[in-house]
Amino acid sequence: MMTSSIRYEYPLLRVPASLIIDDWSVVCLNEQGEVEYKKMRKILLSLLDLGVKGKLSLVPCIVSSSGEILGYVNKEIKGLPDNELAETLRLIREKAVKYFDITPEILTHSFVVDTESNKTLSEKEWEWSQSQDLETLTKYIAKALEILKDIGVVANGVTSPCDFGREVEGIYARAVLEAEKKIYGIKLTWYFLNVERCSRRVTP
Repeated sequence: MMTSSIRYEYPLLRVPASLIIDDWSVVCLNEQGEVEYKKMRKILLSLLDLGVKGKLSLVPCIVSSSGEILGYVNKEIKGLPDNELAETLRLIREKAVKYFDITPEILTHSFVVDTESNKTLSEKEWEWSQSQDLETLTKYIAKALEILKDIGVVANGVTSPCDFGREVEGIYARAVLEAEKKIYGIKLTWYFLNVERCSRRVTP
């Protein structure tokens, strides 16, 4: 029986941990459907103060519960003063990128946007995605990446809203890669979709 003296140890003898933040953006909508931005800024500042690292979603397009497009993070958002948007984006560009992989949670995390007409459809993104082809998914994902690129963020992967693309995961994975190549010239990428819910410990 062969034995080995090789062993692995955790970095700095500590258990590595990362924080995964989903559904975040520069604003949120309260129960009355009103835009709130101070709460979202406070969350971001708290994370930066902790010095924790991980993945942070940044939803590029804000849509109301009725399907109205309120705006895009690279342009303007109804109910959010321009100077407040600029300040949050500055924090993201100058500080958050040092701690987090920042990804789009595709485009809206709710209703699908027709990228030609810039109007929402009745379907939610995760429902719609399950029946799309490579070209359509690539174009849609590229739109989200393009918005983040426009605000100075390099998103080297994407986060799936709910189970976006699960039933066509092979096509979805290819679409993410093609979109990353198109927008950033990135040839190695990733997507956040599947979660291990049962194991107490998951080996990376």
